[in-house]
Amino acid sequence: MKINVVTIFPEFFAAPLALSIPARAAAAGLVTYRVVDLRDHTHDRHRTVDDAPYGGGPGMVMKPEPFYEAIDALEPSGPIVLMSARGRRFSQADAVRFGDSFWERGLSGPSYTRPPEYRGHSVPDVLLSGDHKKIAEWRQREGERLTRERRARDAGGN
Repeated sequence: MKINVVTIFPEFFAAPLALSIPARAAAAGLVTYRVVDLRDHTHDRHRTVDDAPYGGGPGMVMKPEPFYEAIDALEPSGPIVLMSARGRRFSQADAVRFGDSFWERGLSGPSYTRPPEYRGHSVPDVLLSGDHKKIAEWRQREGERLTRERRARDAGGN
């Protein structure tokens, strides 16, 4: 998977993409990230990406030329997602449509670590039993239960 991020703040994305899950995915060769500075696709010495709005008013408006030239240079083969404060909300349906790998598979069961009891919460006995078949069955059941509960809750809008 290739993810291109076109932005006027490329430094902002360097740290998050180099940490945790995004970094592990890149190290495993599952994803490549390319952060593109929108200003690299401008043609004036000030590297201008915005201008005053026609008709006046507050603020600035992003110019179309740098964005379209950046997209043309990237030659994307997948969807283009343009984020905007005035855009529609990015939903679970959008995430599924763009390849959310956990939606179809379902959730995993809960995980526990040491200590075996903490503040009245105990690790289920089956996980302490050493019986790997029973542990696998428990994890499967719990994952299915959590998936049913969460998906029903999410479908209801809560």
